[in-house]
Parts: sequence; structure tokens; C-alpha cells
Amino acid sequence: MWCPLCKTEYRDGYVECADCRMPLKSSLRSGRDEDSAALSDDMGDIMSDIRQELSRVRDVLEETHEVLSTIKKIAIFFCTLAIVSIVATVLYVI
Repeated sequence: MWCPLCKTEYRDGYVECADCRMPLKSSLRSGRDEDSAALSDDMGDIMSDIRQELSRVRDVLEETHEVLSTIKKIAIFFCTLAIVSIVATVLYVI
């Protein structure tokens, strides 16, 4: 039996580390493998969440780009209209 925290070995029959008060494992390797598997699963879940969030961000950025492109076209139209109006006024005055 092994303490997963301090790595102290115990004889069979003990269930808790005398120093750490941690439940003993039958071997250190299996505890590490379990921890590693749990960590791997957690990391997989986190990465999946990050991918989904990045996909949402990309969608919002694409929509924002479309809106800004439309606003730019409208601004160019009104600037052109204002210039034409000024030129027409100047030509009318002359």
C-alpha cells in the first residue's frame, strides 16, 4: 500500500497514511494513471469548450465585418452626395 501524497509505503492492512491522513492506494502507478486519465478528460473538455467559444467569436467577428462594410458603403454614398450637392451649389452660384 502507498500514500499517493508522500509516497510512503505501508504494509497490507493499513488504510490511511499516518503522516498525511490520505487514503492509501494499492500502487502509486495506478493512482497516477487515474489522475492522468482524469486530467486528460478535463483537458479534453476544456479544449472543446474553447473551440466552441472561438467559433462563436469568429461568427460575431464575421457579422461585425459585414455591418462595418455596409456602414462604409453608406458613408461613401453620403459623402459623394454631399460633394455633388456642394459642386451643384457652386456651379449654380457662378
